[in-house]
Amino acid sequence: MDYRTIVTVSGLSGLFELIHKKGDGSIVKSLQTKTTQFISGRGHQFSALHSIEVYSRDEQPMFLLDVFQDIKSANLDMPDIKNDQAVINYFEKISPNLDVTQIKIYDLRKMINWYNQLDKNDVALPQKET
Repeated sequence: MDYRTIVTVSGLSGLFELIHKKGDGSIVKSLQTKTTQFISGRGHQFSALHSIEVYSRDEQPMFLLDVFQDIKSANLDMPDIKNDQAVINYFEKISPNLDVTQIKIYDLRKMINWYNQLDKNDVALPQKET
């Protein structure tokens, strides 16, 4: 599965593989339930995972992919997502350029959940550009 085909859908939890775009919506497959469904573009917004940016400590944009690559390369146990401080400490350790002071804790948890979904579904992360 290609990372560039993964999307989020407003109002729905989890990640989806974009199967086909239509004029009034998209056909997607849930990475969690493996169900395929049509989602109307009138009631939902689609965000490609590869285009999502997060706050960084410098002026350079930091993509969510950078955070996922940091998680993968750190090769550390995931924190207990119910423990706010453990989640914050985890991200400060694995991705020091990520500005955790500007990111809400539920978004940090979402990053962990999304990474786990990608990993469970064997979605290959693109290599970092140098």
